[in-house]
Amino acid sequence: MTLETVPAGEEQDIKTILASLKQTAENGEPTGSMGHLVHRKAHGLLEATLTIDGGPEHLRFGLFERPGTYQCLIRFSNGSGKVQKDSAPDVRGVAIKVKLNDRDWSDVLYENETGNTQDILMSNGKVFFVRDVADYVEFTRQNANGTPLKFFFGGYNPFRWRFHEAMCLAGSIFEAVSNLLTIRYGSQTAFQIGPYAGKFLLVPSGQPAPQFKRNTSPNFLRETMANHLMIQPASFDLLIQVQSLPDKMPVEDPTVEWDEKLSPFYKVGTLHLPVQQFDNARCDKLAESLSFTPGHTVHHRPLGGINRVRMAVYSALSALRRRRNGVLK
Repeated sequence: MTLETVPAGEEQDIKTILASLKQTAENGEPTGSMGHLVHRKAHGLLEATLTIDGGPEHLRFGLFERPGTYQCLIRFSNGSGKVQKDSAPDVRGVAIKVKLNDRDWSDVLYENETGNTQDILMSNGKVFFVRDVADYVEFTRQNANGTPLKFFFGGYNPFRWRFHEAMCLAGSIFEAVSNLLTIRYGSQTAFQIGPYAGKFLLVPSGQPAPQFKRNTSPNFLRETMANHLMIQPASFDLLIQVQSLPDKMPVEDPTVEWDEKLSPFYKVGTLHLPVQQFDNARCDKLAESLSFTPGHTVHHRPLGGINRVRMAVYSALSALRRRRNGVLK
């Protein structure tokens, strides 16, 4: 069992971050509907199934304990807190909501999801760009001021610049993506897998994808995904990597890549997206109504400071957004 290390003062730092983000959300959209504060632009909400294949015995815990098939909803998005053209440098995200029981979606989504769903949040890029909660306070402050680059290159002393973090972000935002169904996504942060700390990875699988070129449409990622799923289904292999050497594979610093030579990824399941039409008002409304957070979990507890921030912030901001939009009372 790998234990987390919670720094002194982190609880207050999380409160500071949450207060800042709430103010940003409320000031940014004083009237009308409120969108997601991060991963604002949704490309679509899709239906899928996750089939657990019965992977390696040492990973058979929780969701992966035994073979089975689960219904899922998947929200593809850009990472920015504002809606912008898909050609702009940005993180590409995927949020998977796995339904753990036989209840109807309508019974699950607007109640307390604890015990009913497992959310798995991923993005392109192998690592995150903020080391810990203390640094996240500064990133939140600079982002609220409209000067996010100052988080990386603030002040006149280059020895205090965050070059490493800047390179971590660059690996995600400058990836040339033409089809969201043909790239890899990783959890970047760690989760409890039985006695282990582990990370998730999605790798495209199945038949070769239709060929689409990037175009000048501001929404070409949504359009390409819609065209793809009109022609043929898509699939991803779901893999897990477990921590083998805590010093080289830290839980509390998600800017450090876990070396696959020290611990390889193992396949535990297949995510299947059937042919479907999702580019419609009903799916778009649901994409904005749903709440995705690492806190929606039963067996796979989020680990590390960045996940502790996410659990607190995502839940609070989701409740604020859903009340503003009339989804919750």
